[in-house]
Amino acid sequence: MTRSHTLKRVENIINYLYSELLAVFRVVAIPGTIFIFLSFFFFIFFCNLIGLAPYIFTSSSHISFTLTLAMPI
Repeated sequence: MTRSHTLKRVENIINYLYSELLAVFRVVAIPGTIFIFLSFFFFIFFCNLIGLAPYIFTSSSHISFTLTLAMPI
């Protein structure tokens, strides 16, 4: 798989997630709000992805991590 195929797949995933969030926040979407939620999604996704490696405890399973992300939202 070449670099362009990988970038195209990532771009398709981001566009799909953007369109789904836009459908949810259609009326109340402040410019930039959708990108904040996309960044939260990818941050939590990669934190949990790292946890699939053996002997690594994910940070997202700590209550302090969860509360830190939940309080501003």
